[in-house]
Amino acid sequence: MKLEPKDSWTAVETLTRQYPDKTGKEILELHEHSKKCYGLFLKQQNQKQYDLVDRINAQPLYYKGRFGLDQRFFYKFSNAQLENGKVFATVEKIVVFIGCDRGVVKKGEVKIEKSEKTFQELDKYGLEMYTETTKSEFDKVDKYLHGIAKFWE
Repeated sequence: MKLEPKDSWTAVETLTRQYPDKTGKEILELHEHSKKCYGLFLKQQNQKQYDLVDRINAQPLYYKGRFGLDQRFFYKFSNAQLENGKVFATVEKIVVFIGCDRGVVKKGEVKIEKSEKTFQELDKYGLEMYTETTKSEFDKVDKYLHGIAKFWE
């Protein structure tokens, strides 16, 4: 049987009605083949997302950017997977709010947040708007935060 993309797979019950002369083993083989064809279709439909998942899983991706007047951030994406056509990953982020007029924090204040969350949908991060950066740049900021923590111990 040739593997060709199909936008759905055929249920065992339907195959049984379509091929009344086939054995149970043959019906199950047809069903498995139909599922593989559907998987090929999904892979073709979501190739861009699969490529992103492969890239992230080969080595984490790092982004940096600025949001509004007062927010600067670094993101690290790792352990990606595709689910229902959407890319999910572990997101480690470092966010710095620098107080200004109409900002998240009062003018003159600085607020630093560092967190790691698993299974976050990457679409909500708007990566196409930000700059891809390097591990060393992310690590410099992270090391700096650890230095501050040690200072206050």
